[in-house]
Formats: sequence, C-alpha cells, structure tokens
Amino acid sequence: MTLRVIADTALRVTDIEPGLCGGTEFSLTLYVAASLAASAELTLDAEHEERGVYLVDGDLTVDGESVPLHQIVVLEPGKPVPIASSNGASAMILGGAKLDGTCFIEWNFASRSREKIEAAKQAWSEQRMGHVPGETEFIPLSASRREQRVPEA
Repeated sequence: MTLRVIADTALRVTDIEPGLCGGTEFSLTLYVAASLAASAELTLDAEHEERGVYLVDGDLTVDGESVPLHQIVVLEPGKPVPIASSNGASAMILGGAKLDGTCFIEWNFASRSREKIEAAKQAWSEQRMGHVPGETEFIPLSASRREQRVPEA
C-alpha cells in the first residue's frame, strides 16, 4: 500500500480573481492519493471533521460497503472508518474542517455567495480568469449553465 500525502494539516486557498470566492482562507485539510494492493486494509481515523473517499480504479469497501467506481463516499464524522480492497485500488482520501456557513457549488465554482458565482460564470465566459501556463484549450461554460441561477441552499 502506498499513501502519498498531497496536503495535510493546513492549506491556504486564494481566489484566482480577487473577491470572487471570498478571499484567502485557512483550513485543516486532508488530501491523500492511496494505492492499495490486493487484500489491503487501513483505518481512516476521525481527526478530520468532514472526510470522503473517491474510488479512481479497482474495488473498495468503506465500513463494509462497496464504493461505486468514480464516486465519492462521504464518511460519518467522529468515528474511525475501515477501508479495504480485495483486488487492489487507487483512491483519493480527502477531508478537513467543516467550513462555517453555507457554501454554493456550481460547475468549477464555489462560494458563500450566489452573486459571486454568477460573477465567476461571467468572468469565465469572457476569459478574464487568467490561463494555465502551457494550456491552449478553453472549455466554455455551456449556455444552459450561463443562464441557470445557482440553486437555493
């Protein structure tokens, strides 16, 4: 079994475009790429308040329940959770401290404000969010998403 820690304990998140997602925040964070061999087992402790497991490839059970391929399973808070694979698996283990307040998510945008998501959709559509170095492809926001308002919480 290989567990590659991508982020743990604290992660600083900053807006791509200032003001769109509420500024800079610090959060206790867990982000691990797990490669489990056949018959591997581990127990994920309860340190992080919110946790999930995403199955990338293979087979996985979480607390005895099968995890569907390419799905995320949200774990019960406050208790250690057994994770196992019969034939081997690749998975992402993620989590962190619960954020205060309501958060809205649409496509690749997350904010505590619907208005900021609408502004981000507009900025993305107008290509005002900057570019990834070396990336030439632009994936447009679909017309239906541009017109759709962020749902109520």
